[in-house]
Amino acid sequence: MLNAVANHDEGVYIVLLFVWWSIRNPRKYQGHKIHAVLAMFLFQIATTSNILWGMDIVSTAVKFFDAARSYTYDFEYINDGISVIALLAAKIVMVLVLVDAILIYRCYIVYNSRKWVAFSFMLFLFAINVTGLAGAIIFISAGRDLSITDVDTDSEELERIIEQYDRGNRLFLGWEIASAIVTFALTFVNGCRLWRLYFQRQSRQGHNPFGAFLLDSGILYPVVIILDLISYSQNKDIVGGWVFNLAPVIPQAAGITAMIIIIRSSIGRFEEPNTQQVLDNPATVHLPNERKV
Repeated sequence: MLNAVANHDEGVYIVLLFVWWSIRNPRKYQGHKIHAVLAMFLFQIATTSNILWGMDIVSTAVKFFDAARSYTYDFEYINDGISVIALLAAKIVMVLVLVDAILIYRCYIVYNSRKWVAFSFMLFLFAINVTGLAGAIIFISAGRDLSITDVDTDSEELERIIEQYDRGNRLFLGWEIASAIVTFALTFVNGCRLWRLYFQRQSRQGHNPFGAFLLDSGILYPVVIILDLISYSQNKDIVGGWVFNLAPVIPQAAGITAMIIIIRSSIGRFEEPNTQQVLDNPATVHLPNERKV
């Protein structure tokens, strides 16, 4: 149920926040083409996954109804379930890749357009996300093989598919752990810079540096990933599944983080003409023109 709510709400808040941002800042929309493109890709992926997930919910309901009416159980239901899990795994990777791109671009702006900052994180995240995509592809391949395999007569083939599925699961878990570490480092570097800039302006304009750190750094995203990993480690041995599963919340946190960064960036961008000048005179940094966080 939590998965269904998470996936169907994701596209809704992405499009609503994007439309609100466009209406509120019609002129500034033109100045943030990178953010606009990333947001539109994020919305398209969310919309596609919502359609697929909705079709699966209807199909599952029909199969449960038929099973209850005829007192038979169709193994095809399990096959479809694995296929949907594989598609959702690929979708989660794509969503988080887009959010990572938004965070990197934010860090690039905050650090005075220094290319080495962006390229360093891009290199790490590229290697990590390749692993995540590989895990998702293995998931999809295992689900496809299972759908065309006669499990009653070909036990060796079924065992191979299960091993393949388990391999994809391990790769995906490793990707999530590595992504949490690198993304947390990215948001920490981003947040520390924002904290310093806001703190230097706090006495003059009344900005709250702690609130600015939470909103602008994107810290919500890696925190949810870390909490999900902790929950998984505590509940993985429980029979029947997890007691508390945060995995469906990860795309939600990623989407919310991306939209907060885009909206606050459209209100005011960081422009640092000279790093030394910033250190000597913090007033040269153009911070978001708002009242208080």
